[in-house]
Amino acid sequence: MTELLTTYQTAIALAALLVIAVHLQSFLSAMFKIVLGKQAPGVAAAGDYSDRTFRIYRTHMNSLENLSMFLGALIFAMIAGVSAGLVTWLVIIHVVARLAFWAVYYTGLGALAGGLRTIVFVTGFMASMVLAIAALFAVM
Repeated sequence: MTELLTTYQTAIALAALLVIAVHLQSFLSAMFKIVLGKQAPGVAAAGDYSDRTFRIYRTHMNSLENLSMFLGALIFAMIAGVSAGLVTWLVIIHVVARLAFWAVYYTGLGALAGGLRTIVFVTGFMASMVLAIAALFAVM
């Protein structure tokens, strides 16, 4: 187990950083939704893309939707013995893309579809998908 942790240390640290960031998003989302947005807890945020509270809430929900797939792909890749260099680069790409996605979505930059937000989302998604595919090939 120690060898696994040492081999993938950078990727694991970045994944942990992403998990911490999603926890912080949860707090931020609750603060904006409940305290500033005066919306009921436990219910999807009302509003649309023009509303900052809605964007913050949706970004957190999107993070939750994607985090489990990414972490699953990462765990499978490490167990399957995918090259630590490849895993690390794919994790870097995914984490940077997710952080960029949040920044773009929080600020309301870009088009609703097909713009900068879509580009950074798809970049992170593809890094996670390649990670899963690499794990699959490693065990075949």
